[in-house]
Amino acid sequence: MPYDEGLADSWASISQKRASIGRPIECGDCWIAATALRHGLPLITHNPRDYADIAGLTVITRVS
Repeated sequence: MPYDEGLADSWASISQKRASIGRPIECGDCWIAATALRHGLPLITHNPRDYADIAGLTVITRVS
């Protein structure tokens, strides 16, 4: 996925919001979430708690 200023802004927003509610997010997880949001993609993970409280992010935890 290409990197652009919008992606960086999304990363910063997610990082700041999570820190402000006392739930900091790992740098790599933040990039993953920001990329999914920026490109309108769902995020598939076995660790949904890592991505809790991120507005607008669709998290899928089980794929059949």
